[in-house]
Amino acid sequence: MLPGATTVHEFVSLLSAAELDLLRTYRPLSGKTFVITGALAHDVRRASFTALLEEWGARTMNEVQPSTDVLLAVDPGRMTVKRKEAGRFGVTILNEHRFVTEVLFDALLVAEDDKARAADYTIPPVPEPEWYAGDAPMKPEFEDDIAPLPSLVSSGTETVNP
Repeated sequence: MLPGATTVHEFVSLLSAAELDLLRTYRPLSGKTFVITGALAHDVRRASFTALLEEWGARTMNEVQPSTDVLLAVDPGRMTVKRKEAGRFGVTILNEHRFVTEVLFDALLVAEDDKARAADYTIPPVPEPEWYAGDAPMKPEFEDDIAPLPSLVSSGTETVNP
């Protein structure tokens, strides 16, 4: 997929099922906190979009705090309370197009890299246990020392075994 998508709606609609699974599996937005202000293009519901971000590892909040990483300001020219707080805390402010190209598309690339690294990882073989080495038959050298308990109730009276 190319970074030609300009809105959240276009980006998400262009994702294949495999890419969606990749984003859910590798959660490339882990550790990032996002706040959204304004209405997204194409009537994308904020609740649906924040649910996707959270599936991909992000944390979403309703208000800007010093720990916020990015404010998605759909109308960056409008000075909202969230925008003022973001400026005060030094939070990165992105419009919808830049959010898609700088956050979402990069997240997809990170997930693809993580998948490639995971595919290169191999688990070394586990050596055979010593007692099973070679052609020797597998037979333990001990007998089961657990015996059934005698009945604690006999003839209606309780007996206790020492």
